[in-house]
Amino acid sequence: MTEFRIHHLASRLISLLDAGESAGPEMYVDILTRNMTRYVTTQVSTHNAKRKIAEFTAKHKEFLVKYDELKSKQIRELDALVYLISRIIDQPDVLSMLQSAYPDTVPHVHTESTSLGELPQSVSGMVMSGVVMSQRELDQLREQLATLTSNVDEVESRHLTERGRRKTGDTMNIPDDPEWKQRAMLMSDFVMKSETTHAASVPVGSLPLEVQECAIVEDILFLLTGVEGKFILARPLKHKFSRRHFVVDSSLDVSLHGLVNQLLPVCSHHSLVSRFIDAMGAYHNGAIRHAVSAAMRVLVKEELVLVAQLEKIHRQGDLSLQKIWSYLQPVIRTMEILAIIVDGIVKGDCRGGQLLSLLHKTTTGFAGDVKAQELCLYLTQKACVPYFDLLEQWIYKGIIRDPYSEFFVEEQRQLDEYGLGDHYHNVYWEERYSVCRDRIPVFLEKVADKVLRAGKYLNVIRECERDVRCPDSKEIVYTLHERESGFSQCTCTCMMLLCRWSVCLWWLFLLSLSSVCLSVSLKWSWSCLSV
Repeated sequence: MTEFRIHHLASRLISLLDAGESAGPEMYVDILTRNMTRYVTTQVSTHNAKRKIAEFTAKHKEFLVKYDELKSKQIRELDALVYLISRIIDQPDVLSMLQSAYPDTVPHVHTESTSLGELPQSVSGMVMSGVVMSQRELDQLREQLATLTSNVDEVESRHLTERGRRKTGDTMNIPDDPEWKQRAMLMSDFVMKSETTHAASVPVGSLPLEVQECAIVEDILFLLTGVEGKFILARPLKHKFSRRHFVVDSSLDVSLHGLVNQLLPVCSHHSLVSRFIDAMGAYHNGAIRHAVSAAMRVLVKEELVLVAQLEKIHRQGDLSLQKIWSYLQPVIRTMEILAIIVDGIVKGDCRGGQLLSLLHKTTTGFAGDVKAQELCLYLTQKACVPYFDLLEQWIYKGIIRDPYSEFFVEEQRQLDEYGLGDHYHNVYWEERYSVCRDRIPVFLEKVADKVLRAGKYLNVIRECERDVRCPDSKEIVYTLHERESGFSQCTCTCMMLLCRWSVCLWWLFLLSLSSVCLSVSLKWSWSCLSV
């Protein structure tokens, strides 16, 4: 944002608030420009701010639910906005000025009782009309609303998918997945058959205790691979990425029932992670989602190897539920962390830089748990590989090849030097390549401007039909420690190349000028001799 834009917004805000002319916009512009950090998200603590806003507003539950929803979607400026609103609440002068300027939009401090007139118009209309609905009608209405909501979500997700597939310019079109990939038998999760009940022929409680444990052990091994058992059945899902629940035969012995309930969450985590891996393999999900699902597939494969070893022990007749619980201890924590990450990705619909930010925050959040942090670090490093490939292409060669629109430097291919008129230099430099802030990972916010300028320098050299080679190019690897030397070194190298080429062009200009002077002097002397 330029200084003129900040001055315009400050003047507009002063006029809207009717703040008078005691302090002009110049003072605020100076404060804002000195404290503005470009592309860097302001980090503030929102615990007390949320509490203040919840106490102030009349709909505190709706506010907290909306905050959690936006937080799961990785909205960058959410915490700063909440902190700003809490500061406005703490200042009665500002709050009264806003209430006087906008009496219909700024609420007053709420009381415990709520009158009928304060209700929304649709709700108050229903109450005043005297409509009485039975419990059955309420259930039907609730089901219809849930169906409509799910249909809207499907249409919206399909629209976003199609918008992500179609690229402007000469970039590649992402193909559709073939139909055979959607077959149920090719998926890693449970195959639900609605036409059968999967009921066991004999209740498990009628069997001896040893036989019960043997049958339940076999069912647990099946559930850990995504296959239903005889006495433990999988329930249908509420939506595509909801947690899987199971139904255990009620006649099972009480001593075994507690151990089974301890093992079922592992099966639920495996089901969720397997569904995520199968879904993220689609072309339109992008390279970073592909990398995350591939890394998770490696971890799930290790779990399946362990299950195969347990099956071998079970066939030898030496496996009990207690031993399964003991052998699965390393896997339990791994699958729990993977399920947490999958929930965060699905709720926020994270892709590209947002997905890397989520993984980075999860990795730093497990600072006290070494094993969990190593696991998250492995996933983050694998996810960063395709993103850092784009980054290396940009800062070392000045090239962008981003078919999935995941890189934070965005290229406007419709802008070229031939269609911008006479004064195209500034427009071409500022608008041909720009930063899309939503795609910047959190750990690259501080160097985003340097990355943009470093790639621009190389791109300008490439536009002059010069070969661009960075002699000190190194592979970029994700770590928990910040490093900026690579971008600064690339910028210095580009500036050195520009200075070197400018010196060469200056010498060529001098040589051409001297040759012109020499030819003119020779022509003049020849004319004199001829006379």
